[in-house]
Amino acid sequence: MSPLRLVNVMDGNMIRLERTDDKSHRYAALSYCWGGSKALEDAKTMGDNIDVRMSGFRLDELPRTLKDAIILTRRLNIQYIWIDAICIVQDCEHEWNNEARKMMHYYGHALVAIVPVDSKSGDCGIDVGNNPPLCCKIPRSWSAISRIGDVLTSSNHSSDEETSEWERRGWTYQEKLNSSRILFVFRHRLRLKCREGFFDTLTHWTDWKSIARESRPTFLPTGSFGMEQKDLWTYWYCIVQFYTTRRLTEPRDRSIALSGITQAFEQGSGCEIIAGMFKDTILLDIVSWTSPDTSPRHSRARQSPTGCPRVHLASLPVCSNCGLPECGKCSDRTDSQESSIPSWTWLATNWSEDGKVVNLAATRVLQESSAKLLSISSVEPFQLRISGAMLSSDEILRHLYYHRKYSRKTYCGGRGFGTAFLDSHGDIYGCMCETDHITSDCKAYDVIGSLSPAASALFMGTHYHNSMPPNGDDIWHFILIQPTEPLGGQEKPLQYRRIGTMHIPGNLFDEGLKNNLKNREWGIIILV
Repeated sequence: MSPLRLVNVMDGNMIRLERTDDKSHRYAALSYCWGGSKALEDAKTMGDNIDVRMSGFRLDELPRTLKDAIILTRRLNIQYIWIDAICIVQDCEHEWNNEARKMMHYYGHALVAIVPVDSKSGDCGIDVGNNPPLCCKIPRSWSAISRIGDVLTSSNHSSDEETSEWERRGWTYQEKLNSSRILFVFRHRLRLKCREGFFDTLTHWTDWKSIARESRPTFLPTGSFGMEQKDLWTYWYCIVQFYTTRRLTEPRDRSIALSGITQAFEQGSGCEIIAGMFKDTILLDIVSWTSPDTSPRHSRARQSPTGCPRVHLASLPVCSNCGLPECGKCSDRTDSQESSIPSWTWLATNWSEDGKVVNLAATRVLQESSAKLLSISSVEPFQLRISGAMLSSDEILRHLYYHRKYSRKTYCGGRGFGTAFLDSHGDIYGCMCETDHITSDCKAYDVIGSLSPAASALFMGTHYHNSMPPNGDDIWHFILIQPTEPLGGQEKPLQYRRIGTMHIPGNLFDEGLKNNLKNREWGIIILV
């Protein structure tokens, strides 16, 4: 793997790239928004200019944000800075993939990460204000190792990094969690955060112990997390929620932009994470997550006066990528994006930018007779070999009919029980009509029945939910799957993709269908 390269910033207007090899250096790291900066595109280190970069080049060749970051690094009395666009050869895919996966190391070992909060692109620059410098020094070891007190300026202007463009980018989340210290640079204000607390030019030093800790993780703990298993899962769930509020220009980057957090979490927790899910509880995670677009409130808003979904999706063309009726959400996904992320992980869904997040809240315990994980492939994209019992497409429709005829929709913890969720659609499929009508008039059934190839439901297991009504508090969990290859006549297990979930209260499950499922022979599938 390529050694760490750093920009040497101490040579006047001339700067150069240096290989660190095995040497230890004090350096800063820049965490910023690229934006649509043409100057940044032109300034990137490429295979044909790296030799020039190593021998020396002019500071004024860089776009303003990068140039200002280097000047600020000098004021901090730090000789080196790591900037991704300059320190990674951008047109070498092998190097880029290797270096991008070492973000935890680069930001974690930097003396400080510099964040130009108000800078939305490489052209915007970093403005540290023109007010007189503070006379006081930060009451920590920073005073001895840098001139940070000479950089911080005072102002009554108030702003916050939480509302910035930087806070909305997917890549910057792992840079935020893995850094040792972060210097947030606002136009008229600075804030330095570390694991002990933060120093703000308005509020001065604040120890984390003196205030209630933030609800979202600010830094990943160093060393062992020292948490119980359930607390580790809750902590990871919190990370996933905040990660999925952020944007990524390239969907295929979702996994690699999380890899630095994943590595640090694995080291501190002792848990192995595969494609964003705990390996030890991967079957639970597969049936637990819900796409941001499949919420009961969203589904109800699109119902017709009778309660059925307004659009008759059976008449729409079938998507060539996912096999579902096209809704416009997956038509622009390329084959490389589709193949790089397994369908069974929340990383494969389209999380939104309007405050909705991937939801992992579901049971953490499956009872006996659950599906069995037989093996996980050792190379990406990971494939799961699973043994379990399945409902056919006709049996799924039979359940939906039973649910409509004998019950009304039951909600619990934000999840609609008794209905089918499709990952790529903004509706819950299961009739919610307030008036009786014949099954052939129900658009919800048409959607499930029209999927091509036909959907099946793999039984994952049951659990008991405390808030369900008495006499029916056992929940039967399924994932909805589609084959990725032709059915019939093959000795090897068929490959399937996850397309949704279904969660059925025991008292709303057709007894004949339930008993038949209990007694049927299990099969083996490959989930891709």
